[in-house]
Amino acid sequence: SSNIPMAGTPPCEEGEQIDSGSSCTPQCQSGYASSVPVVSCHMGSPSLIKFSCQESPCRSPKNISHTNDVACIEGSLIAAGSVCTANCHAGYVASTSPTTCRKGVFERDSFLCMEASCAAPRDIVNGATLPCSGLQNVRSGATCMSQCQPGYVPSVLEMKCSKGRLEPPTFNCTEAPCRAPVGTLHARSPACIEGDLISSASKCSTVCQGAYLPSVSKLSCDKGALWPGTFSCVDPPTTGVNVAHLVGGISGGGIALAGVVCLLCMFPSFTRQQKVESNSEDDEDLHEIHDALQQWCKCLQE
Repeated sequence: SSNIPMAGTPPCEEGEQIDSGSSCTPQCQSGYASSVPVVSCHMGSPSLIKFSCQESPCRSPKNISHTNDVACIEGSLIAAGSVCTANCHAGYVASTSPTTCRKGVFERDSFLCMEASCAAPRDIVNGATLPCSGLQNVRSGATCMSQCQPGYVPSVLEMKCSKGRLEPPTFNCTEAPCRAPVGTLHARSPACIEGDLISSASKCSTVCQGAYLPSVSKLSCDKGALWPGTFSCVDPPTTGVNVAHLVGGISGGGIALAGVVCLLCMFPSFTRQQKVESNSEDDEDLHEIHDALQQWCKCLQE
């Protein structure tokens, strides 16, 4: 039996000599194991004591955090030349690739099960090429900012990765709204009747203070940009107005505020025209109306 490859010295634990009818417990060199547990000796013939020494298997690692009961997917005993694939909990991945069993030990002593990263979303309609902060993968516990193409806004601002799951898992890119113009002299706040934000493909109805008139009545919103981009609040026209008809419409019940402001703005031009064109007895009545309107104007200013 001494010619058995990789057998120990002696090949039997019981020694070099085995009595007929006794048993031999095979022993192999380190990293090898016997093909059979026991060999019997018959009629004193050592040639009948036959076994082989093969590479030893590996036992599945123990006490590795975040693994299931058996740390190798392949089982608790891994044959020589075979691999152990880490059997991590859901949401965890192995720190290394599968390790191979060689002569009773793994090529790598151990492995770790770490929190899994998240694959960033792809192919978002109107999204950026890499729409999650430019990343392909997001590590567990980290967040990424949702990104769209110019003129579009994401339905959520950020996504967070937790143990392989992205929350929320995806997002949408929609056409960006427009903000109402700011800083326009004599414009109301907000400068659009519809409010501070105007939906894409909608219009902003411009509005000014008092009797001022907007130079453009509507601004169109297209993917976050107004067209035209702004407007002005200008003085109302002061020619071609028949003040007599306007004054004639004033009755004892009062007058709408808009009408008062219009008369206050237009009356000086009117009276200058009347002084040139008329010397009639109506001048005295016009001056009385002029004095009354000036009192209204002073009251409004105060």
